[in-house]
Amino acid sequence: MKYFIIEGVNRGSITKSEAEIGETLEKHRHYVNSGIEDGTILFGGPKSAGDGGIIIIKAKTTEDAKTIMNNDPLATDGLHEPRLIEFDLYKSQKFAAEWFD
Repeated sequence: MKYFIIEGVNRGSITKSEAEIGETLEKHRHYVNSGIEDGTILFGGPKSAGDGGIIIIKAKTTEDAKTIMNNDPLATDGLHEPRLIEFDLYKSQKFAAEWFD
């Protein structure tokens, strides 16, 4: 298994209405919750600076990880510019060890 950080960076100029942005955020939350339920996503959340967010995922291949990243509604609806960062696990807390199979 491979492990990745997806960093989403807010796009500078967004032409969507607040209602459209709210709909996209709701779809994004559902997408993340589905990934948590199926075990693909460990956790995610907005960056404190308010300029995007991060999600920690696992996938069999880099291509699978790219698919997960590119299917996030924040990416498909043009609100985030996603970036994929692969990392090698060195050590984790005991409570997270099961996720990092």
